[in-house]
Amino acid sequence: MKLYFKWILLLIFSFVLFVAFGEKPRLIYPEVIEPSTSGLGGVPTTYYKGNSVLFSNPALFAFTKKHTSVTAFNFKIDSLAYSALKYIQAKDRQTNLLNLLAHTNSLCTNAAFTGPISFSFIDKNFGFGMFNTTRAIALLPSLSSLFSLVGEDIVITGGYGASVFEREEHLISLGIQMKGFFQVYAYMNSTLFGSAYTIFEKKLKGFPVVLQAGFGFDLGFAYKYRDIFTLALTCKDLYSPVFLSYYENYKDFLDSKPNTKASYKTFMPNVNLGFSVKAISEGYFKNIYSLIFYMDLKNMFSFIPSIRKNYLLNFAFSGELVLHRVLSLQFGISELYPQFGIGLDFTYFNLNLSVYGKELALDPWKRPLINIEIGIHFDYNKH
Repeated sequence: MKLYFKWILLLIFSFVLFVAFGEKPRLIYPEVIEPSTSGLGGVPTTYYKGNSVLFSNPALFAFTKKHTSVTAFNFKIDSLAYSALKYIQAKDRQTNLLNLLAHTNSLCTNAAFTGPISFSFIDKNFGFGMFNTTRAIALLPSLSSLFSLVGEDIVITGGYGASVFEREEHLISLGIQMKGFFQVYAYMNSTLFGSAYTIFEKKLKGFPVVLQAGFGFDLGFAYKYRDIFTLALTCKDLYSPVFLSYYENYKDFLDSKPNTKASYKTFMPNVNLGFSVKAISEGYFKNIYSLIFYMDLKNMFSFIPSIRKNYLLNFAFSGELVLHRVLSLQFGISELYPQFGIGLDFTYFNLNLSVYGKELALDPWKRPLINIEIGIHFDYNKH
């Protein structure tokens, strides 16, 4: 047992070293929309329901049961997208856009859609999945500048987790996960008038294209006491190299003619710590199937980079109440904003809706953003 704890301490120490000395320029991180966990403020570190274990902690594969997801259609949009559309449709567009920028300091909006490629297979100790996401992002800091991006993410991931210590009601597990991703984006970074010229005059020929491809490793640790308490630690992107190639336009991309040599960067490691408590176990009450509370400290070494956000934004507290094994209610606080989600389980398909707040600034309550996610996914072999 002492040997196991020595290895665990060595892993934790390695996490700290990689985070402290591994800061790299920020890249476009691949995204998978999952409204079934967004109501919890993102996937908790100890959450392994369905295929969510692929996005939480590879050590939790030691606790999973067989689950197959065939496909999904999940959509996300934020409140600023609606506001921008309202101002654009107004008669006096320029005045309304100036008012919008005055109230928000800048306009930053995005939308994303995951599917129809959304397949995953989870079994005891291992799992894998493949997902595609279409994304659109627009950033308008002022009338003189516009950055926009439209593209596609393809993510393939798989992991393995197993118990390394088990005695009576105590269990310790370790896990490792590998992922590969392929991203293609058409982007534009110009003045507002230059962007308008590119869109209406040059059309697709004026959009540069970036190809981003890479792979990464995640490590995880989990401790479980009976089926009541779970403590987990995970390091996302322990080592995740990314290779970027830039093209003048989509024709050069199709002809494989980059305008510069491929560049190399890495994602910054992200260490998350969390625990969960099962307040009501399955079958204890007739109508209430289960109630679980989650507490997380996300990106716990975020104070190391030169640009630091308020550390309070890293905490998340959430809960999930399941009624009759059909209706699930999610609630919580993440980044100091409320989170809410609702799900309906129809055995072979699930419907999910979540509404949650995010902070765009480095300090709380400076630039709130409301996000809405809705989705349907088809699966079987559920327990």
